[in-house]
Amino acid sequence: MRFSTLPAEILYCIADQIEYTWEINTLCLVNRHFYQIFNPYLSRFNKQYSQGSVLDWAVRKGSETLAHKLLSDLVSTDRLDPQTWTSVARSACDHGQVHVFRLLLEAGQSLFIPSEMFKKLNWLFWESLSTGNEPNEPIIRLLLQHGASFDGHPAMQLFPFYYLFSHPGVVKAVIEYTPLDSGVSSVPLADLLHGAFMTPNSCTPEIIDCFISRGVDLSTIPVDTGVGTTLYHAIHQLRPRALRYLLQLGLGLKIRESGASLAPLRVALHRHQPDNALVLLEWVDVNKIMTERKEVDWLLCIAAALGLASILQQLLQTGCSPDLAMPEQALGGPGLPAIAWAARFQQSDMVEVLIEHGAKPYYQALIYALQTGNVPIAEMLLKAGADPNCRAQLVHLPALCVAAPNETLFRLLLAHGAHMPEQGWYPSVGRYAISRGGIPQVQMLLDRGMSLDGHSSSVFVDAIRVGATMLEFIESHVYRFDRHERGAFDESPFIDAIESNDVPTFTWLVNNGFIEVLSDDELCKMLFTLFERFDSNEATQALDFLLSRGVNINASEAGVGHRVLWGVLAYGLPEWAPKLLLDRGADPSLWPGETPVGVAGCLWTKRNLEFMLEQMRPKWSRRDMGLLLQVLKETAKHHNTWQRLRIVERFECKHGFGFYMPD
Repeated sequence: MRFSTLPAEILYCIADQIEYTWEINTLCLVNRHFYQIFNPYLSRFNKQYSQGSVLDWAVRKGSETLAHKLLSDLVSTDRLDPQTWTSVARSACDHGQVHVFRLLLEAGQSLFIPSEMFKKLNWLFWESLSTGNEPNEPIIRLLLQHGASFDGHPAMQLFPFYYLFSHPGVVKAVIEYTPLDSGVSSVPLADLLHGAFMTPNSCTPEIIDCFISRGVDLSTIPVDTGVGTTLYHAIHQLRPRALRYLLQLGLGLKIRESGASLAPLRVALHRHQPDNALVLLEWVDVNKIMTERKEVDWLLCIAAALGLASILQQLLQTGCSPDLAMPEQALGGPGLPAIAWAARFQQSDMVEVLIEHGAKPYYQALIYALQTGNVPIAEMLLKAGADPNCRAQLVHLPALCVAAPNETLFRLLLAHGAHMPEQGWYPSVGRYAISRGGIPQVQMLLDRGMSLDGHSSSVFVDAIRVGATMLEFIESHVYRFDRHERGAFDESPFIDAIESNDVPTFTWLVNNGFIEVLSDDELCKMLFTLFERFDSNEATQALDFLLSRGVNINASEAGVGHRVLWGVLAYGLPEWAPKLLLDRGADPSLWPGETPVGVAGCLWTKRNLEFMLEQMRPKWSRRDMGLLLQVLKETAKHHNTWQRLRIVERFECKHGFGFYMPD
């Protein structure tokens, strides 16, 4: 007797015995008659097992009335569990459902012990800040009112205050609920101000006023400018407007009275903050320094860096040596003379004045001119006798390496006598000319005898950074790369070209035979990157281009197309990716060594599930297909992924697998 001919009473008995199983759900999909009979059982199941999911949906979609009703029902029947509370609370925070969140906070008081509730609130506080979206200020205030603490998270040790001060509205709320001293919180308000100085986008005059209104005394900020101090971070990070406001509130006067008014400017220059240095200069008594002749070396360097022509001229005319340097103990290493500071900040007029007054063309000044691409300053220094073979401070790179990206500067150094280093052109300068420069720079070195023999693989790596033009130049004018050099070439150049969307280089590599030396594993990695990075049209064009050049993704026993197919499914890439592979011949069969359980792990998203099941069915045995469906259903049940379950059940019913039990 068929199920469809059974009386309803018998079907009710069956349903009572098995309550709710996937078989009942399948019956309802097959026949409307079954659905009408079993609907009470389905409703009972949905209410018992799916209400949390519906509640989460209501919160995410902004259906406050439905969310309130479902939440009240869960609380009144004592069926609100910690997992559901946490999930729904997170959704309420993310979607700004303030009213629902208030209900959750009330319910949480009875659901969690105080210490556990404190951890939950802290977690929600930081999750609300670190999503990348603008956090909801009323939600943040509710969290703080109920005991959330911004210092109760590992991020405070790893990235202090970074998340917190990314949102000005949140900063104001935190300031309001942070104690003035450390009696309650491990991070008192004064330390919070220190953190504010580390995040310039949020530390505005308005935020500073919030701190002052809570009682923070700015006079307690020490004038020490050592690394990590409050003033150091203020100089380094704050915008000029906020720094000026801070100085006007009394900190500027305190710095002036300390007798070390140039120390903050030194920090600003070392941290490359000329605008902040100009603000700090407003609180420096320049006339007093010139009269007392104290710190004139600092003042000369500061004037050169900031382009203060009148101060520089006055110092030089009153007997200051143009070669004065910042003291050795200055922050950032050995002291630099004024001409180096002028070059670092591209003050060409100051460089000219210093040279006219006899300043020596300090080597690091030339390096700064090369780094910034400043041709006029470099010309002045070289004409004044700067060494074109000097090396950069700290990194010890030859000047030609520093100038490699700029053809004019590179040519200028060679014209002024830059010569081949002891180790030869290629190992030092040549590598920079190829990887960071251009064809003219490489040609200049070739004309001077640079040899690339014996460096094929490293030259290729250097040239690939520039792209197809450099690769073509070397193959046309120097030598042809050995495609079969052992271990020299792999999928990396292709992946780099794909990730940087460098189509000309990708095309050049394929057209010139480098694709032919890739192993199956390397080809798989390259193809997967292609599907991961390109959109549908780009991937289609790239794959068709590869196929037109003789790449056969289904030729070997390794089955490159087959392996890439499972890869794009496992990573949940869009449906066009597996479809494109299948259209180009990738085989969705179950290969030797593969199991239905293993393949089920690749079909973890609903995005491609139905499409792939239809593609796999003709290729798989009925037994293997039944095992696969069984694993997919068990996995969906375990993870409560009902949409995936419905897809599998529809497929079962459509193709007669609904009651198939594999051996």
